[in-house]
Amino acid sequence: MGKTDPGEYSGMNAGQTASGNAVNTEITDTNDPKTARRAGSRKAGNSGFIKQAGILAISGVIVRIIGILYRSPLAAVIGDEGNGYYGYAYNIYTNILLISSYSIPSAMSRAMAGKLARREYRSADRMFRGALI
Repeated sequence: MGKTDPGEYSGMNAGQTASGNAVNTEITDTNDPKTARRAGSRKAGNSGFIKQAGILAISGVIVRIIGILYRSPLAAVIGDEGNGYYGYAYNIYTNILLISSYSIPSAMSRAMAGKLARREYRSADRMFRGALI
């Protein structure tokens, strides 16, 4: 038996599957920087995301530890009455912080997106400049 093309036995052309569908027979060069970058970009993006999430989680734990460490000396210094005032003021502060750091920016972005969708660019610009003040 001599060397023959496998396509002769199966009746297929090169670049076809058994069902007759075309197959991408393009060979990519792994030494080519453009294709190597495209192939590895998904892995690099995932590892960067995981790294950033890890840093965020660790920093959250550190902030909690610092919060625990300063509460005890503060309570000893300001006493029971001062601690009561502090707790009351801290609750008001956290509510205001929550509204200012979450609710207002979310509402502004939604309103600006609506203005931009309606192509009201001047009004969106005025809203943006007002929000910066």
